[in-house]
Amino acid sequence: RVAITAGDIVHNDVEFDLLDSDYTTCLLLRQLFQQAEKFPLSMDINTSLLEDKDLIKEVSLVEHILGAGGQRQKRGLRPIGAGSPSEGAPVQLLNQEIQRLEVENERVRQRLENLQVIHDNLHEEFGNVENQMKLTKAAKPSGDAKVFMEEMLKEKAGKDSKLPDDYIATKHRVLSL
Repeated sequence: RVAITAGDIVHNDVEFDLLDSDYTTCLLLRQLFQQAEKFPLSMDINTSLLEDKDLIKEVSLVEHILGAGGQRQKRGLRPIGAGSPSEGAPVQLLNQEIQRLEVENERVRQRLENLQVIHDNLHEEFGNVENQMKLTKAAKPSGDAKVFMEEMLKEKAGKDSKLPDDYIATKHRVLSL
């Protein structure tokens, strides 16, 4: 009967992962060499670097520092356009679209502010009409209130008919500036 310990299981898992990593590396190298054959690349392999103990110790030390407790740089997203020049056209299109949307956003903000001013004016005018109606209702009989409202509406219609003329006159003044 064979006793399997936790150490044996961990050892087997690590060995399996290392073999898998070796196979993956071999497949990647094979793919690299196949691609190099398709293009006129001259590749010289220097195997003496694999046998250089000092170089291996340096790589091991760097790996130990980076992996064990060294400070790793945070990897973040790089800004668009900070990469290769081939990214230029899409980046320019994105920047143009961003600028267009910013202009449109500003135009919508201005329209909203204008509508808020109009709303405030109408709300104030409505409050004034309500107050006048209350005063009129208290002071005059109901028939007179109806006549008063009709007069107010005619006066309001007169003001509204002047608005396009005022707008055109203001437009001509602005254009003359």
